[in-house]
Formats: sequence, C-alpha cells, structure tokens
Amino acid sequence: MILLYIDTETTGLDTATCSIWQLSGYISDTATGVSDSFDYKMRPYRNEIISKEAAAKTGVTQEELDSYPSQSEVFSSFTALLGKYVDLEDWNQRVTPVGYNVSFDLDFLRAWFTFNNSATLFSRNIYFPGIDVMYLAAYYLLGERSKMRNFQLSTVYEKLTGKSLANAHNAMADIDATKELLNAIVGKLRK
Repeated sequence: MILLYIDTETTGLDTATCSIWQLSGYISDTATGVSDSFDYKMRPYRNEIISKEAAAKTGVTQEELDSYPSQSEVFSSFTALLGKYVDLEDWNQRVTPVGYNVSFDLDFLRAWFTFNNSATLFSRNIYFPGIDVMYLAAYYLLGERSKMRNFQLSTVYEKLTGKSLANAHNAMADIDATKELLNAIVGKLRK
C-alpha cells in the first residue's frame, strides 16, 4: 500500500476562489519501506491575496507568498514524486491519502490538479476518500469529546500525546502531528 500523508495551507477556505500555497507530507510504500518527505511552497495559482484569517493563522505574508516558486514548478515536482511510487497512467495504481480533516486537503488538491489540466491524473492515482485521522480520533475520544474545548488538530494532539503542538498551521508540523496521532490511536486501539 502506498500512503500519502498530506496537509495543505491555503489562502482561504473556498476551492473556487482560493488556492494552496503550502503542500507538505510524506509518501511511503508500506511493502518496501521506501519513503520520501516533501514540503512545497508556491505562489497562489489564482494570484489572489491571502485572506486575513489565513494570514493570521499561518503567519505568512503576501510578500512571502509572492516570492515562492510558481505553482506549475511545484506541480511538476509533486507529480514526479508521485510517479516514483505509482505508474501515473495506470488506473490500478493509487495512493491512499491520510490526513487530519483530509477531505479539506483533498478538495484543494483536486482543484489544484484541475487547474493544471490534470483532473484525470488525480482521479486515476489518488483514492477518495482518504483515511481521516480526525474521524479515528473522534471515535477513540467518544466519551471525552464533550469535555474538550474544540476538535482542532492541536487540541486533539495535546489530549492524546500530552504535548503542545509547536508551529501549528504549518503544513509540515501539522502532518507530523497527524502521523504521530495516527500511530498513537492505532497503538492504543490494538491494546
């Protein structure tokens, strides 16, 4: 099985008007143990200005966004990495995405592929839906959820690991925390 741990940071919440500016994660082949990490930053592909809310959460400035590589450069790099693990022309070879609230990330990823005239590539090589660690955590914390202030990644991470999530809303930090959460939940469920 090929797992694609993925997290995005975006200029806002609407896939029709906003775009990815950070795409981070890991891709690994569970059969061979081969794994790669990626942490791409790119200029917004719709040339929009980041929303005030997204800028406040992530701390990124418009000047930083404007200095990042073009989305087409990053798209080429990302699809080349994907092609290292699956034959991009084969409908039988797909990656399984894993993330926290992963449908949000997959919606933006699908929009990005579509923007790059590669909607078929997304459909052919990325399973939908993905494995959502948020839902696994919701099940695991069923009896405690009502006592929690919210169910954001940082809150759940602190609850299950006893540690604060440093650098929250950085896609790489968030996907590292998501991987750690998944391992903690699976480990506790196996006991």
